[in-house]
Amino acid sequence: MNTDLSIRPLVVQFVPLKVSTDGPEWGDWARRYPPEGRGIPIIYIVRADGKMLYGKTGALNGDALRLFMVQQLSQAGRILSDQEVTLLANAVEAMKKAQEADDPSLAAKAILATKKLGPLAKLSSFAKVANEAEDLIKKLTKQGLAQVEKSKDKLAGDAPPFEAVVELVEMERVYAFLPEVKAAAVAIARDLKKKESLRETLEQAEAFDRAKALLVVPNGKSRAVGALKQVAVRFPDSPAAKMAGEQLSKLGETAVAVNEAAKPPPKTGRATSGEKPSGSSASVEKKATAYLKMARTFAEKRPEKAKEYAQKVIDLAPDLEQAKEAKELLDSLN
Repeated sequence: MNTDLSIRPLVVQFVPLKVSTDGPEWGDWARRYPPEGRGIPIIYIVRADGKMLYGKTGALNGDALRLFMVQQLSQAGRILSDQEVTLLANAVEAMKKAQEADDPSLAAKAILATKKLGPLAKLSSFAKVANEAEDLIKKLTKQGLAQVEKSKDKLAGDAPPFEAVVELVEMERVYAFLPEVKAAAVAIARDLKKKESLRETLEQAEAFDRAKALLVVPNGKSRAVGALKQVAVRFPDSPAAKMAGEQLSKLGETAVAVNEAAKPPPKTGRATSGEKPSGSSASVEKKATAYLKMARTFAEKRPEKAKEYAQKVIDLAPDLEQAKEAKELLDSLN
C-alpha cells in the first residue's frame, strides 16, 4: 500500500495500525474484534466509533484493494479534519458549560462558531467529538422543549403575565439554533397574535427583547441603553417600560434617565385645538399618541384597561386632537 501511488488518495483517509499476532496485545484485540479465518495477514477496518466494519484473513491487491477501500470508506462516515475536530471540541466544552449554567445563549454562541460545519445533529460522522456534540444537541433540545411547554402553561388565558410573554419571545431568539425548539415557540407566539387583546403585549415584549439582545453584541451596551430608553418612551407606564427601567438600573443607568426621556415638558401654555405642539411639547404629543394606541388596542377585549389609557390621554394633553379621540373612545366604552 505504501508503494502504490494510485491508491494514495484513499490510503491517507485511513489511520494504519499494525498489530503483531505474537505480541501480548493480540489477545485483547482478537477478543474485541474476532477475525474470520485463521491465516495471516488479517485485514481490519475499525470505524472511529470502535465498530469493526471488516476483519478477515487474506491479502488484497490492485483493483480489488482499491474497490475494497472505497467500499469501506462509504461506511466510515464523514472524516473530520484536525481543524474541524478542534472546532467541535471547543463547541462541546462550551455546550457542557451552558447546560450546567442553564444558559442556552452560551450554547447558541458555541454552535454559531461551528456554523460552517453544518447542523451538529447531522454531521454524519462517527468521531467521538461529533457523537458528543450530537448527544448534547439532543439534550439541549429536550431542555428547550420543556421550557417552551412551561411557558405555554403560563400563557394560558386572555391576560397572561407580561414576564411570560417576554420569556417566550426570548426563547424564539435564543433557541434559533435548535429548529425544533424554535418552531414550538413560534407556534405559541402565532396563537397569541391571533388574540387581538395580546398584540400590543407581544409588540412590547418584542421591543424589549430586541433592546436586551443588543447586550450580547460586541460593544452593544450603548446601543442597548438607547433602545431600552426608547421602549420606555414608546410604551409609557407599561410593563415593558417597567422592565426596561429595571434593566437600565442593572446597567448603571438611573431610573430618572428613563423617566426624563418620556415625561412631558413643563407647562408653558396649552396648544390650541388642532395646533401641533412644537419643540419639547412634541414629546407630549408622542406620549399621548402612544396612550391612545394602547387604549384602542385594549378596547375590545379589556375595556377597563382601555378606559384607563384613554383617561391618561385626556389628563396629559386635554387640548390635543388625541384627547378628543380618547374622549370619543371613552364615551363609546361607557
